[in-house]
Amino acid sequence: GLQLVEKNVIRGDFSEESGYRGMIEYLDKNSRLEGSAIFAASDHLAIGAMKALRERGYSIPQDISIVGFDNTVVGQYMTPNLSSVDYLQCNIAKKAVETLKGMIEDDKRGEFLSIPLKFIERESVLDAL
Repeated sequence: GLQLVEKNVIRGDFSEESGYRGMIEYLDKNSRLEGSAIFAASDHLAIGAMKALRERGYSIPQDISIVGFDNTVVGQYMTPNLSSVDYLQCNIAKKAVETLKGMIEDDKRGEFLSIPLKFIERESVLDAL
């Protein structure tokens, strides 16, 4: 599997501005991008990172692929269209309420929940095949 390299982790607050600032700081500290792709914890972070990369002359996805998380509508209108991981927020809310209700009414302990995810491939990633 892939190894997490801490120096390649950029922390942020899920906003576009945070993604932009984080990517600019990363590019200022590193002479080149490592790896072939960036995974952002939200689409807004990915959009900010895309802006910073373009300003620095990188072409997406030719130089670096980028993927967001939460499949917001705005990502579809980016150029290139943002690839994203989709999850149904209503499923998460429903599971959370059911779990909380069980904890309150039946004195159940919290449990590990598995939420189905779906990769939505758009233009921001190179075709791996």
